[in-house]
Amino acid sequence: MLDSETKIAPEDSLHEDTLKACGIPYNTWGATWLKVNSEVRVRLQQCYGSFAKYVSEGRGLYLFGDYGRGKTALASILARRWVATARQPCYWIRATDYPNIVIKERQLNEFYTVAEWCEETPLLVIDEFQIRDTIKYSETVIEELFRRRVDRKKSTIFTTNVIPSVLEKAYPAMHAVLREGAVPVRVDGEDKRVAIGNDTVSKFFK
Repeated sequence: MLDSETKIAPEDSLHEDTLKACGIPYNTWGATWLKVNSEVRVRLQQCYGSFAKYVSEGRGLYLFGDYGRGKTALASILARRWVATARQPCYWIRATDYPNIVIKERQLNEFYTVAEWCEETPLLVIDEFQIRDTIKYSETVIEELFRRRVDRKKSTIFTTNVIPSVLEKAYPAMHAVLREGAVPVRVDGEDKRVAIGNDTVSKFFK
């Protein structure tokens, strides 16, 4: 269960080489489930009891909320929990990076690509999904990837500050796929960012 309060969570046992291979950001490795907003925990528990079962069924999550509320840290916890308990891989990409990866790999005509791995991996995290006033290539390529994953019953976790109602109005095609392949979960509470001089440190790691 996600609300386990064991002293050593399964995800804490992962070797750093595994975390690097999955692409999980280094600054989220120390994020812990017990520091997630309690209301968010309840919302997640209402979606599923066993996260591994949830992922294996191909269902995803759309984690949305204001900046600094811990969406990326929460996605890291969930991704690490999946790898640790299911003993299967995940992959992590930033939404802004993926379109350039696709363009580069198509130009190089590489045999097995990051783009293909993003389609095949059992769990994919798409971090910092955004939309602009005019939907362009970068948005449509993410939609196409997500649609293919939904068709293959592959689980995808999004982090974004775009609330579902705004997505529906601005990008109805993406919203339609979201309704089929992911459950929206609002991530709110206090701002997890703490300014220290010129740096910003997350309260997840304090």
